[in-house]
Amino acid sequence: MNSKRVSVIILNWNGWKSALDCLESLYQNNYDHYHVIIVDNGSQDNSIEEIIKYCNGQNIVKSIYYQYDQTNKPINFTVLTTNESENSIQRHNFKQLIIIKNEINYGFSKGTNIGIRYALNVLQSEYILTLNNDTIVDKNFIVSLVSAAERECNIGACQSKILSMKDPSFIDAIGINTSFIGSYQLGYQQKDRGQYNNNLEIFGACACSALFKSEMLKDIGLFDEDFFAYYEDVDLAWRARRNQWKAMYVHDSVVYHVGSATGSNIKDYYLARNRLSYLLKNAPIYMIILGLIRFISNIPIIIKTKYIDKQIRGNDRIFDHFIIMLRKRKRQSSHNLYF
Repeated sequence: MNSKRVSVIILNWNGWKSALDCLESLYQNNYDHYHVIIVDNGSQDNSIEEIIKYCNGQNIVKSIYYQYDQTNKPINFTVLTTNESENSIQRHNFKQLIIIKNEINYGFSKGTNIGIRYALNVLQSEYILTLNNDTIVDKNFIVSLVSAAERECNIGACQSKILSMKDPSFIDAIGINTSFIGSYQLGYQQKDRGQYNNNLEIFGACACSALFKSEMLKDIGLFDEDFFAYYEDVDLAWRARRNQWKAMYVHDSVVYHVGSATGSNIKDYYLARNRLSYLLKNAPIYMIILGLIRFISNIPIIIKTKYIDKQIRGNDRIFDHFIIMLRKRKRQSSHNLYF
């Protein structure tokens, strides 16, 4: 089990301070056969330089969630450009850090896919683990995820128990669930009273900390890059479910997550847009109607943020985007999407 190759994909955009906490906890985990891939999405805060300093033992980090370990430094690392990562044939030792430097911000979907393709094509990893850079992980979090995934051949995704880093007595998410109004984060902001102390089947895994079987990703495809950011993991969950892949919540794989304390223009825009996008692409008609009603109420956010935030792609025409989603839509019955 511990011999399964796992690639941990961490997307970074101007967040090296959080990324160092994530890396320090990650390099103290109890799994053996893993690589770490940081995809830097055109950061302008010297993220790559600071991460390299950390690898060389020059950036010492502190947290109540771990004790800094000087003995595992220096960490072997490689820095590649986007083009170099796409054409690379080199091999890496386990636990090596691969940094892929994107020149621009490709968003979560494409940025993460760049790392996933490297893991599949170069590292030939059997599992892909997506991990937010503002997380700190428990020592057994990979061991527990892989153990759960290996129990059944049709388990395509496994989800960690994600707790609030600010107050770990509260749950951030234990996975994606769905109801007649659409999909949502299961357990969000619930007090952790032990109600989720057993593994259970869920609709899909939140990309904040999710283990995906490479076999499943090769079957259903990677994150849809037209989403740019937010709800791309929901879309992936719908596609996986439609193709008979199961998702499991794994209670003893624990991750602490900072999350967004407040909203931002770019986040508000893509959340408002993509809540309807994944429905147009995947959901039954009645869900789309409810989503349209919700979208109409968010039109002021769309109008306001589209033209004031330079991080929103200038060529993003929202109704053209919705047409793209409809073109991608496959005819399907909804009977196999629910428990």
